[in-house]
Amino acid sequence: MLIQTWRRSSTADRELHLTSILTDESLCTAAMGIVFVDDELVLSHMNRGRDLPGGHIELGESVLDWLAREIDEEAGVRDFEASLFAERKLINHTQKINKATGKPYPAISYISYYLVEAKQFDIDPSCEEIIAAKAFSLADEEAMNCRARDVILMGAAMRRW
Repeated sequence: MLIQTWRRSSTADRELHLTSILTDESLCTAAMGIVFVDDELVLSHMNRGRDLPGGHIELGESVLDWLAREIDEEAGVRDFEASLFAERKLINHTQKINKATGKPYPAISYISYYLVEAKQFDIDPSCEEIIAAKAFSLADEEAMNCRARDVILMGAAMRRW
């Protein structure tokens, strides 16, 4: 189900779809986890600010392998249950290189979003680019000022549904 569409710039169009099935795992270039411990949202604190744990999928890595690695590295979560709830379809108008693989992104690619239910997290994750992880109430203004606000709110709504 298409939820949102926009043109980010002249380089790409984006569409956000609710889904529980990956369109094509081979075209999934990045993924993000919306991590909840009890009713609190866990965000990673990086140099660029707070964000969802996630990133590019490395060459030869499955989406589920990525999920386990990134959620551990960026949020210190090892014991969790996860389910896909959305995909962002990227329609690229120019050729851009994927920093993780060194190869060009496909003309159409996807970012997958997972709801992650965790029992606990580590405030000092193992990833060098992460300063810390922190749990927030969804009412916390600091949490809602991160770049992924739209997806967080949608994920929180899907979680309660």
